[in-house]
Order: sequence, then C-alpha cells, then structure tokens
Amino acid sequence: MSKLRAIVLFTIVIGVAFGTAAAKDTPFLQADGTTDQVALFAPFLAYSGGAGIDTALSVSNILAAPDGIFPTEGMTRDEGSIEIFIFTSEGDVISVVTEDNSIGNGVLDDEGELKAGRTWTALLSQILDGADALPAADVVFSGYAWVVANFDAAQGTVTVLFPDLAFTQSLDMQPTITVDNLAGGIPVVVP
Repeated sequence: MSKLRAIVLFTIVIGVAFGTAAAKDTPFLQADGTTDQVALFAPFLAYSGGAGIDTALSVSNILAAPDGIFPTEGMTRDEGSIEIFIFTSEGDVISVVTEDNSIGNGVLDDEGELKAGRTWTALLSQILDGADALPAADVVFSGYAWVVANFDAAQGTVTVLFPDLAFTQSLDMQPTITVDNLAGGIPVVVP
C-alpha cells in the first residue's frame, strides 16, 4: 500500500472513530479557574504539494458569547497568540507562534493575537512555510499537533483536504476535557 493510500485510509478510519465520538460529546467551554492558556490536540495532519493534499487548521476564540454562557469568575484573558507544535511522523518537532498577521486568513491583530469572536484558519502548508519547514513537492508529510491558545477558551477543527480525490475529512481538535460540565481545551499549567 502506498503512503498516500495509507494516509487516506487512516483519515477515513480516524474520521469514523472521532466523528461518532464528537457527535456525542461537543462541549466547548473552559472551566472556572482558567490558566490563560488551553491546549487543543489535532490528531492528524497531512501535506503533499505534489499530490495536492493539505490540511486546514481552524482555531476559534469562543469568548464572545451571550451572558450566562461563561463562568462569572476566573476568566482573565480574552485574546492572545496561538502556538502550534507539530510532531512529524519521523518524530521531529516544528513550532510556530503567531507573532503577527502573516500566516492564515488575516484575522489576527498586528501582534498575532486572536480577539474574542474570531476564527483563525491557516493551511498546514502556510504554517510549514512560515517555519521554513515546507517539504519538497514529492514528499508526503504527516503527523499531529498540539495547538496552544493563549487565552481562556478555544475550540478548533482540522480538515484534511484531498482535492484530487474530491474528498475532505474534518475532525474536532481533541480532547474535550470537562470540569464542572464545562470544557474548552486542556488548561495549560506552567510550573
């Protein structure tokens, strides 16, 4: 089996597994006592310039909400930068921090911060290019990522695009950890 077919098959299997779980468990709010950062897990990323494969990552700052949605205490940071830690299938780590508005769909401010109520979307090819890690066109890149949102609550999706096959697979960034029936990523605690 070719690496490309293996990636397509893996994406379908992951989509079925996570898709059914996501349909039952879709909380997104951060718990009381936030730590100013939440981490979201992107279970699968793929890119190949030659095969036309790319992955879109979308991170939403969900802090613009009607009254009563969020806890009344503990929310301290409503905007911030986004850090992406990509782990390749070979075990290498590529990290990128949004320091300006040069990567993605243009919704970050000049300091690279995502304001409440906005959704930042970037292709994996843009992120890899920004980190000077874009592979050659004949290389199939795959891996996973941790996305750290430097604000109180976030939700995200990962969409793997296979345009030559007329196929896309979308996954929620996981896990949706809950505390007090609220979730919004894993709170990041730095000792």
